[in-house]
Amino acid sequence: KEDPKRLGGVSLEWMQEAGPTKYLVGTEQGAILSLNKKPKKDVEIGTWFGLESKGGSGGHFGPVYSTKRNPHQVKYFLTVGDWRAQLWMEELKGPLLSTVYHSAMLSAGAWSPTRAGLFFVTRTDGWLDCWDYFYRMNEVALSHRVTDGDALTSLSVQNQGKLVAVGDASGQITLLELCEGMVHPGPNEKNVIAGMMERETKREKNLEQARKAASVGKKAEHKKIRSDAVNEEDLYSRAQAFFKDMNISEDHSNFS
Repeated sequence: KEDPKRLGGVSLEWMQEAGPTKYLVGTEQGAILSLNKKPKKDVEIGTWFGLESKGGSGGHFGPVYSTKRNPHQVKYFLTVGDWRAQLWMEELKGPLLSTVYHSAMLSAGAWSPTRAGLFFVTRTDGWLDCWDYFYRMNEVALSHRVTDGDALTSLSVQNQGKLVAVGDASGQITLLELCEGMVHPGPNEKNVIAGMMERETKREKNLEQARKAASVGKKAEHKKIRSDAVNEEDLYSRAQAFFKDMNISEDHSNFS
């Protein structure tokens, strides 16, 4: 029987700029954990992303195969699993943005090291998809068929952002060269993407506060209803005891 308290790790992310003791772990259950490992101390779980039982939302429906921080804005990170890629922020337990559902399951993802708004995902039907949030967010900017049917399984981008290496299920590695438009950033791209992420963060924080307020209201209303029900039962018991003391039969009491 599966232990609900035990999660299997699938992907790992560590970046010096985000903090030398901080890690992100994508799990088999679709959640992401923020961990802190200090010397001579046990691992501490900071945040549970996407796990409803821990106050999160929007987790993946299966294993999280890739967890990657944005190299230009390290507090934001990308996850890839099921049919979607999702963008998260360290201070929120739910995703900021999600791509549309792809036609095939996704297997890996990576950010461009030279462009703040560009990331890549691989699919199990042999296609590589490029998402460019600097130009548009509602659809894939470019799709390229890498294999004739073998599932793509891994992905790595050169530090200069020019070359992309893609591995597939047959054990082959394909090296792709990107066009200049995918290598060089657009005008003020880093600031534009940072502003977009900040706006989405504020929007999600406002929505989260609204959800919490609604939840508190529902709990208070439910508590009042339960309290009223208890008072009614207590009243009925007191009435029955009164009729008994007065030797009045239940038929004559006409109380219900």
